[in-house]
Amino acid sequence: MAVSSFNVADELQRHADWLAKRRGAWPADFRLQDLSGVSLKDAMLQHARFAGANLGGCDLTGANLSHCDMFGATFHGANLTNAILTGSDMRGVQLFEADLTGADLSDTDFREGALLTSDGSRGLSMVKPEALDTSEIMRPRSNLSNANLNRANFARSNMAGAIIAESRLTAANFQRANLSGVDLSHSDLSGADLSGCDLTAAKLGHARLDGANLTGADLSNVDLSEVDLTQACLTNARAMSLPSREAPAIETVVRSSRQS
Repeated sequence: MAVSSFNVADELQRHADWLAKRRGAWPADFRLQDLSGVSLKDAMLQHARFAGANLGGCDLTGANLSHCDMFGATFHGANLTNAILTGSDMRGVQLFEADLTGADLSDTDFREGALLTSDGSRGLSMVKPEALDTSEIMRPRSNLSNANLNRANFARSNMAGAIIAESRLTAANFQRANLSGVDLSHSDLSGADLSGCDLTAAKLGHARLDGANLTGADLSNVDLSEVDLTQACLTNARAMSLPSREAPAIETVVRSSRQS
């Protein structure tokens, strides 16, 4: 059921009152609501509740969404340019085709997550996000595929198992982030800072990492045979050979990159 513009305005005012510590006010609660297409540009919504909400196509440019509950929410095609999402719970969030250019997503949680509901007779069932009807994006893994994430800040974020395939991540900051098992195939990470990252078992097929900083990164069980590592910094990077006979040993790729 869609939330009317009046209700949205009412929630925004109540949240503003809460931020101002006025008596009787509480944080905005948009859980499981349809906010698709709503403009929340420059909104101050830190600590608001968006679990399971549909924010597809929303304008959230410059919005402060820090420390929000966004568990299982959908942001398909939303504009989050320069938005602040630090410390938010984004488990199972769907951000495919969203624009997060320059957004601050440091210390966020992007691990798997799915909302459950009871139908009163057959127990619990998964609440599917308001998203495109494909099997891939209905999975509870956080999905940032085909997104514009240039210059976004993911420092210290937990993105284990997330899907970030075919995305634009030039000059993005992933310092000390957990990217274990993440799918970054066909993504452009040119000039990205991945220093101290855990990239264990990550999928990097055909990814661009030219000029990237991988200092101290853990690349255990990663196939780098089809990755562009031109001028990438791999100082003190940790690597292990893959069991696959077809893939070259990662140590060889790392050594070659260091010598180039």
